[in-house]
Amino acid sequence: MNARSLLHLSAVLAFSLPTLAQTAPPKAIDASKFPNLQAALDALPDTGGIVLIPPGNFEITEPLRIRTAETRIVGSGAATHIINKNETGEPAILIRPPTLDTNPKAQLWRVQIADIRVSGSEKSGDGIRAQKIQEIYLHGVSIDHHGGHGINLVDC
Repeated sequence: MNARSLLHLSAVLAFSLPTLAQTAPPKAIDASKFPNLQAALDALPDTGGIVLIPPGNFEITEPLRIRTAETRIVGSGAATHIINKNETGEPAILIRPPTLDTNPKAQLWRVQIADIRVSGSEKSGDGIRAQKIQEIYLHGVSIDHHGGHGINLVDC
């Protein structure tokens, strides 16, 4: 390839590839700034983002619902402890498209959960139930004492 061809290729790439200034960084949510974890998850835009959960015990009675693609939930290891107090068989964390009931082809892409502990009781359901999620990534997640599955992947 000669110098002129390289110059032309450089010009084409410069105009066709997005620059860092053109791509918005993912939205980062500090869960400690919200009244509860679900409110922090609901604050994510439709384009997803990151929810940072600080250390602590977080008791829930209804599933935490993750409804957005391109979403990452990050805790502080076992020090971030979600305790499922539900006694009607509901999961602690439910990851599913919000339109799945009306659109059976709905999917969410690239959902990640990292560095948390999830516990329940014999009367609670799954620790994490994911439905119709493409590219799910779980890292450093410990799940114990649930009446259902620890992790239940349905059509993932």
